[in-house]
Amino acid sequence: MKHSSNRREFLSGKAARDAIADWTLPDHESAFSEAPSVPVDAATATTFVWECARRAMACPFGIFLSPGRRPGHETYALETLDIIDWLEGEMTIYRDDSQLARLNRNAGHQAEGMDHWLFELLQTAEGISRGTAGAFDITAGPLSRLWGFTRRAGRFPSDEELQRCLLSVGWQGLELEPAERTLRFHRAGMEINLGAIGKGYAIDRVAEQLLAFEVRDFLVHAGYSSLRACGTRSKTAESADEESEGWRVGLCHPLRADQRIVEFVLRDRSLATSGSHSQFFYHRGRRYGHILDPRTGLPASSVLSATVLAQNATHADALSTAFYVLGVEGTAQYCRQHAEVAALLITAGEKTGEVDIHTWNLPPDAWHRTDGSSR
Repeated sequence: MKHSSNRREFLSGKAARDAIADWTLPDHESAFSEAPSVPVDAATATTFVWECARRAMACPFGIFLSPGRRPGHETYALETLDIIDWLEGEMTIYRDDSQLARLNRNAGHQAEGMDHWLFELLQTAEGISRGTAGAFDITAGPLSRLWGFTRRAGRFPSDEELQRCLLSVGWQGLELEPAERTLRFHRAGMEINLGAIGKGYAIDRVAEQLLAFEVRDFLVHAGYSSLRACGTRSKTAESADEESEGWRVGLCHPLRADQRIVEFVLRDRSLATSGSHSQFFYHRGRRYGHILDPRTGLPASSVLSATVLAQNATHADALSTAFYVLGVEGTAQYCRQHAEVAALLITAGEKTGEVDIHTWNLPPDAWHRTDGSSR
């Protein structure tokens, strides 16, 4: 039964055929966006999970607890979701009193200070930008606005508009001063948007708090497109020690949203997927998706979806966007240099409707195709 209060909505003791136990990841729809509902395999109907959920950052955030949980874990999960509300209030660009809004308002004129957690997040983002040759860039917000994606009203900009906008974009224009924990912009019109990394960061903060509460078996997701799975999903409620393969998560086919194409098995691992199948527009017969290459200002288009497995959700979230931009060759190069990161890219096949799957650092027992095709 569903219960609600003025602070939260949650599901308690709900059967897996009704709750989301094994579910399918859609592609990222936007920086903060809601995903469609998720089917459950009939084979899981004899087990159950407990879920608490809350809407934040324009998407549902949820925590799934293993049926082998201990008494009191539900209370910890509900309390932990408060972190998300607080983080949204600090990271949003749509509230004048948020830390991020203040940085965007002042850092072009002076070095602006911030809390240590936000400074560390900006440092992480800067490092990912450097490591991906700028394919991930938290300063790319003006480009999304230029193309109309922030208003969900796509438009094709002129070359002059695009070149002018690019003058305000580029992570190299960020000056982070560790000693004072300050930020300064060195390009006119710069701004920061954490949409491509903020949900992953929020997931990690929730997971860290649950672990501090000694909750070991859980899955946290944001909008069903970014998640962190810890421990196992026990097979029964009677035994938390019963062997389990981990948490099973499905990936939607990028061309057929009602069909799974891949299933992953996750344990102490984070996963995020990016794609533009749900936010795009057509201009003169050509399709333009919402994931933009910050280096050129143009929509990325070489892959259909990009999925990343990493130790934490912050990196998985950001790298899924970067790999979508980098494509097969760039992703391969990154993964050769970072054995701790695994990736699965889906590209268009030779025939209409067919797709090819490319993987790096992904063990065979960690995933399998579910559409009947061979790897």
